Amino acid sequence: MTFPIVVGFSFLFVRLAVNYTDGYYIHYATYMASRTYMSLDTEKTEESAGDSDAFKAASRVFRRYKPEILINGFDGELKENNIDSVSVKVFTGVWVEYTRTFAMGFLGGTEKVKLRSESFLGREPIRTEVWKAICTNISRVTQGTCQKHTTLDDNGG
Repeated sequence: MTFPIVVGFSFLFVRLAVNYTDGYYIHYATYMASRTYMSLDTEKTEESAGDSDAFKAASRVFRRYKPEILINGFDGELKENNIDSVSVKVFTGVWVEYTRTFAMGFLGGTEKVKLRSESFLGREPIRTEVWKAICTNISRVTQGTCQKHTTLDDNGG
């Protein structure tokens, strides 16, 4: 009488272990895509163009891990929180939302559970954005322009 219960729990734990493994795999792929998103600088003149290129590169990195092949029934896709869509800069990054069946058949339910893997490492400012900020600050101090190489001299005093 206890044999079917023990076998049922064994299958349930195996399914839970597979779900955990799939979750760790998706989180690693999301993390690697987020690292690419954070650090890519294509030297564009507009900040939003750099973000777009960074997201395309991050999507390529995520797809390189082939989650739709290695995880049966994977239905998620990489999405971004760019600097224009969030109010707090620390929530800039990429995330994936996907659904999984929590357990097997009648053991644990048959409804799909919505899962999310987030990796908000931030987004480094591109060189053009940094140059504009430095030029603005130098112009305020020197009353000049940034048409030529301009630096501030700090004599340590």
